[in-house]
This record gives sequence, structure tokens and C-alpha cells, in this order.
Amino acid sequence: SVADFVARLGWLVTEDPKQHRRLYALVNNAGVGTGGAVDWLKMSDYEFNMNVNFYGMVRLTKACLPLLKAAAAMEESVGPAAGPSLLKARARFARFTPRIVNVTSCAGLVTTGFMSAYCASKHAAEVSPAKGRLRSTI
Repeated sequence: SVADFVARLGWLVTEDPKQHRRLYALVNNAGVGTGGAVDWLKMSDYEFNMNVNFYGMVRLTKACLPLLKAAAAMEESVGPAAGPSLLKARARFARFTPRIVNVTSCAGLVTTGFMSAYCASKHAAEVSPAKGRLRSTI
């Protein structure tokens, strides 16, 4: 589940503060597609596609935002009074700005026959507020 993954990720990132491990990127690249005519597909097919292709992206993004924000805050909180180890880590990662990359599909923009469930879910991901507008929140 997303919660289990983020819990493990949070442990890895914060386990040893001396390692200066941070989450600097999230790539949402999941995708499933159920093909068939509308009258052949069940509602569960549409729900499955939406759960993976859209809701999965939103859930994981929302769950990882605190870790991404913590990485961004590290740059602001480390001042000249910090020890050499922390300053070295800051210099090493200063070029990395936390970011989120959402991979969707051209099927989210142009529909194809017999792929309505997939196209609908990818269109939702394409027009989602979670795509392209998160930079200002990190």
C-alpha cells in the first residue's frame, strides 16, 4: 500500500541524520489499461484504471510531499554555524531541487477506440492539479 511504502521510505530517509539522506524526486509512472468497448467493460474495469492511473498518482504524491518539503527546507535551515559535515552535505545537494515528475500518456489527450477506461484515467492524470502545479508547494 502507499502508506507502507511511504513509511519505509520515511525510515530510510530519516534513519541516520548523519547520512543526510533526503527525498529529492518522485516519479509517478504507473499505468494499466483495460481495453474493450464501453458496453463490454464493467464499472470495476473503470475503477481499476482510475485507482492505478489517477488516484495512485495523487495518493503517492500527497504522501511524499512532507519528505520533499523536508528536503527543500534543509537548504533554508542550514546556516554558516553548521558543522563541516552538514555544510558539505548541503553543498553536495544544493543543485538538487525537490521535484515531482508525473508520466502520463498521449491517450490522456487523444482518445482511441476500445480504450475508454484507460483514456479517461490518463486524461484525469493529465489535467490533475497534482500535475505541474506542485512546484510552488515544495
